[in-house]
Amino acid sequence: MGSDFQFSVLGSGSKGNAILIKAGNDTVLLDPGLSTKQLELRMRAVDCEPSDIKHICITHEHSDHVQGLKVFGKRYPSKIYITHNNYRWCLSKNEEVYKAAGFQSKFCIIEPKQTFKVGELKITAFRVNHDAVEPVVYRFDYKGKSFGVLTDLGEFSSELLTAFAQVDALILETNYDDDLLTSDTKRPFALKQRIASAYGHLSNSEAAKVLSTIIKHNQGRLENLILAHLSSDCNTPDLAREAVSHILQKAPQEIKCQVASPITPIDWINV
Repeated sequence: MGSDFQFSVLGSGSKGNAILIKAGNDTVLLDPGLSTKQLELRMRAVDCEPSDIKHICITHEHSDHVQGLKVFGKRYPSKIYITHNNYRWCLSKNEEVYKAAGFQSKFCIIEPKQTFKVGELKITAFRVNHDAVEPVVYRFDYKGKSFGVLTDLGEFSSELLTAFAQVDALILETNYDDDLLTSDTKRPFALKQRIASAYGHLSNSEAAKVLSTIIKHNQGRLENLILAHLSSDCNTPDLAREAVSHILQKAPQEIKCQVASPITPIDWINV
């Protein structure tokens, strides 16, 4: 049965991230982290016209979250919701390039923990620890339903638990398997330390603890879980699923679990 509050994952991983949130007549793009060509292709694959996007939320400035911003923002003028320091980064790095490209979208400065609205959709950003200028994650609330996205964070705080305890759908980072990261020969030791630090990413085991904590406070609301932002070298979908399987089995409610792909979109899921 259809719903007027849905989300779709266009892609998730170290090479690009993009999520659509549909609430009533409004569709929001969370992170234009793919090329504009790929954004267009994948949006149309889930029956969304790129021209329907009038609002874009930015989590942080890393290329796998903003690489499509300049071209997509020129081609499809939108309001871009972004924290102050991320906005400054965009201007300091790209101001002349954006102007020369005829960039028509409008930046709208937001503050963490301050809710803003797109139609009837309420959107709130929350500060997280990550090796970026001013990284945030988002919760989307619409007509009593709540959807959260927890990726690109090195630790899960009590503030985040308060914010995400009552979500009905959740995208949760399972970036790496501890053993695969330790044994990886492509990454220098310093990079491994950064990834595993409080300003890096959530591992499979850390994500399982986050999920367990949320379920304990969730009152049986969570129905859909997407595991996301998997490392192509230091994780696999099977390892990510295995890490949370025992948590899902103990949950008082049935929770549908999928793993987001870096290539193939996940079609619309009702919140």
